[in-house]
Amino acid sequence: MEEVPVVEDLLRRALQPNTQIVMEAGKQLNTIMKKPKSIETLFIILHNSQYPEVRQMAGVMLRKKIAGHWGKQSDVLQAEIKKSLLTFLTSDPDMNVRRSVANVISTIATVLLPAGQWPELLQFLFECTRSPQIEHRELAMDLFDTLTENIGEILRPHFTVLTGIFRDGLKDPESRVRVASLKAVGSLVGWLSTDAEVNQFKELVPLMIQVIGYCVENDMEEEVTRAFEVFDDLAEMTEIKSLATITPDIVRLALQIGSMTNVSLTIRKTALTYIEWIVNYRPKSLTKHKIIPSILEVAIAMCSEADEEDLEEGELTAHKSASQLIDMITTRIPSNATFQPIMEILPRYIKDPSPDKRRAAITVLSVMCEGCADKMINPKYLSHELQWVCSSTTDQDVNVREASIVCLGHFSKFLQPEIMEFSSTVLPLLFQGINDSDERVIKASCYSLEAFCSDLSEEEIAPYVDGLVGRLTGVISSTKNKQLQELALSALSSTAAASGVAFINYAPSLLPPLISFMELSDADHIQLRCTATECVGLIAASIGKDAFAPYLNRTVALALDGCKSDYEELREYTYSFFCNIAELLLLDFKVYIPEILPFILKSITSEDGIQFDEEEQEESIISDDEEEGGGGALHVRTAFLQEKSAACHAIGVFAKCAGGQYILESRYIDHVASAFAGVREYFHEDVKVEVDSAEKEILLALHKASGVQYVPCAPVVSQPALHNNVVQYMDVYLPAIIERITKDVDKEVVGNACGCIGAVVAELGPRVLEKYMSAILDAFTMITSKKTMSQQDQEDEEGEEDEQFEMEMIVCAFDMIVSISKTLRADMLPYFQFICNAIAPYQRSESENYRSAAVGLLAEMCNAMGSSIAQYVPQLIEVSFKGMQDESAEVRSNSTFFCGVLLQHAGIAAHNYYPRTLEMLSTSIDDDSLPNIIDNSCGALCRMIMTAPHLVPLGQVLPTLMDHLPLRRDMEENTTVYKALFHLYNSQDQALMAVLPKMISCFGRASATPLEKDLFEEMQRIIKSLAQQHPQAFESAVQNQCTPAERENIKKIFSS
Repeated sequence: MEEVPVVEDLLRRALQPNTQIVMEAGKQLNTIMKKPKSIETLFIILHNSQYPEVRQMAGVMLRKKIAGHWGKQSDVLQAEIKKSLLTFLTSDPDMNVRRSVANVISTIATVLLPAGQWPELLQFLFECTRSPQIEHRELAMDLFDTLTENIGEILRPHFTVLTGIFRDGLKDPESRVRVASLKAVGSLVGWLSTDAEVNQFKELVPLMIQVIGYCVENDMEEEVTRAFEVFDDLAEMTEIKSLATITPDIVRLALQIGSMTNVSLTIRKTALTYIEWIVNYRPKSLTKHKIIPSILEVAIAMCSEADEEDLEEGELTAHKSASQLIDMITTRIPSNATFQPIMEILPRYIKDPSPDKRRAAITVLSVMCEGCADKMINPKYLSHELQWVCSSTTDQDVNVREASIVCLGHFSKFLQPEIMEFSSTVLPLLFQGINDSDERVIKASCYSLEAFCSDLSEEEIAPYVDGLVGRLTGVISSTKNKQLQELALSALSSTAAASGVAFINYAPSLLPPLISFMELSDADHIQLRCTATECVGLIAASIGKDAFAPYLNRTVALALDGCKSDYEELREYTYSFFCNIAELLLLDFKVYIPEILPFILKSITSEDGIQFDEEEQEESIISDDEEEGGGGALHVRTAFLQEKSAACHAIGVFAKCAGGQYILESRYIDHVASAFAGVREYFHEDVKVEVDSAEKEILLALHKASGVQYVPCAPVVSQPALHNNVVQYMDVYLPAIIERITKDVDKEVVGNACGCIGAVVAELGPRVLEKYMSAILDAFTMITSKKTMSQQDQEDEEGEEDEQFEMEMIVCAFDMIVSISKTLRADMLPYFQFICNAIAPYQRSESENYRSAAVGLLAEMCNAMGSSIAQYVPQLIEVSFKGMQDESAEVRSNSTFFCGVLLQHAGIAAHNYYPRTLEMLSTSIDDDSLPNIIDNSCGALCRMIMTAPHLVPLGQVLPTLMDHLPLRRDMEENTTVYKALFHLYNSQDQALMAVLPKMISCFGRASATPLEKDLFEEMQRIIKSLAQQHPQAFESAVQNQCTPAERENIKKIFSS
């Protein structure tokens, strides 16, 4: 063929180290390769060329082109190619050429084998696996690997034979064959279904572990990764229970590799990733085999390894990898199994001379505080943990100081509210961090200050505002580091938001420089302008309308200028600024809407941030990639989505603050409705969430403007009719939002839809449910039975994250039912058994979160329905008793609350259960595993006291009750608890009179905690009454029974 020398020459030129020559050769080859006869040309070159590199290249191009041109070749040529390729595979002297030939064979086989053609191929491969030639056995394994991956179903009837071949391969005396077999064996995993198949595969695992060990020793990253991907797949196959038996051996292998500091970090991370999969999919196997302490030991040791020098930002380190694993373990596995092992390891690290080990200890405390919060907030641990962290803030090593400051921020986030008791200790240390010589510590301090201050009340933050403002403004003015300025501004924003009107004294000095930041226009300072815009808005919301008035026009003008910016981030922050201004001005904000709304509507409807690339890229002739291109790619800038979400959110805030009247003006509502209609089914979940929420606010604003209010407790038929404007909007919105629950694919969107329905029902009242109750309940049962579109298999979803979204969605659905129950009250009774049946699987769930949510829903429903639930007491009380003995502290807490609610509302129907309840509460009131349990135990006792005091041994109960007051966590029970005590006092109950000194001490403690105004005033009245009516006994109780702090609090009661 005349083209053979031409193509061979082009192939040689394509291999030259000259880009221009390669590109020219590539263009000519691409033209030639479009012709079917190019297959014969390449085949001849593969057979005859004297240059191995050209033969290899011919094989590469054959693989890429032969599938498309195969059917256009003559039967004779097809037969010659098939026969010759098998010969080349074993005869060509060059290994690279043989591999290239193997790839061609694999490509042809994917076409022919499914059609029942080329049966001799499999027989040939089986013979190769028994060949005395190492190369033959290795290539056979490579081909089986490719074939089982591409056309596995065709080979599945040969499962037993293949298992035997791979078993022999894994034991082959030659390492190359063993490694090839290791890569090939993974393809069997997808076929596992019968017990026989599973058992045959399990026999291969010990051999795989041995070969992996060899690969690790020889730093074969790709092979180790492939093998552990097989183990990852096995971990995910939770439906095959018997596979759990191989878990301990593989975990031990992973731990062994993870602890090998002389091995590449990539290989170690691969091994630890398997443990993450097991934590995600088979956590119980880890607790059953008691492997968790060993995992934590290895992970913490790895966390203590020093970072390599000259690392790029975001680059993988042993410290980061290990801390991520510890984070996952502690959040996915109950704290009962993780907390104690960690606390036994950390002391030796925290005291170690090595700064890397000290940093590791602090990092572990930082990442474990989310999953182990229930243990860490226990007073006997928290002060100790905090002492470790606080002492580390002054460590000589900057990495330790940075880690400890970050840890304090995490404590603030996850150990609420207990951590706030230590604010007087923590805040000075964060102030100190701002003055550190290293910018990393200063950044960490700003981050933690923002986190800590956001959870402080106005009273708690007041003593520190001056110091906070001084230090943060010092950072802003003294550094040229823009990121540090932004962090300091964010911390200043949190300070302003927490301080409230008290921040008014700082506004005159702070606002002018912040406003100057709002004037920045160059690209390098846009993010700083964004943060300053946010800060000004929060200051405005804090100091109030009158104090901000001098700055209003200028900041609004600058914000409007920001709306015209080309930067999506600035437009996003500007819309948030206007939300703060709307909340500040309320109805007076209406004057700004005509100017702002066009920008917001443009952001909602804009598609500027979306690009679809359809440009066809030139195929590389020398690439051996599987993909040949084709199609386009959708690119969406994150900032564009955030801007669009912020714009939708702003509409909702404007409706809420400026009132329904502005919405009713057709020039607004028509434009808004049109904009929302275009994005209601937007592809991104954040936008859909904001659209649904904004339309909910519009509906609520319309209802508020109508002046119609429903009558609590009144029958539905007695409720006032909804306004026509409300009904018209509702009849468009609610059907769409109910359909969203069943048909949207995103769980966050579905959960938000449930929340929107709950809010609408709570505000508009029972009239909503006349028309939509049936549809809402249908949607609810679709969720609980996992039949919504969002609960169907999604290929791109990861197990742990998806499970979290599922849990949050279920909770939102349950909250929707709670909202309906509070609205209907006793009228909820006809639906009660239906709901109980729907949530029954969640009561029996292995997940403590689901069990807790289910019991919580029952409790809230019964609390709302009142005495109408009496008929269900025998059924429900057993549910509460069982929950009070659950292994989960959260379930025990909710069940204790549930039990109290049942006994309160069921009246006489529940009297027979008092003795057993008192017996169980005598245990739970001392259960310090979760503060809520004690609080809810106190609440349950007081509900029983208020309902049937004659059935409660008050002489025994009251001293114990008062010893556990004030409440530590569940402040909603304050009303229940203190009203019961007030009732006993006002009725001069003898049991209470006998323990008045204890009550005085109890009130001395309680008066310093957050209490509703009416509770505090009644407590104050009783204290003053006691002092007046029984002065000597009162003074004796104060002096002998009360602590100094309690005496001081009582003194304040008299001075207030």
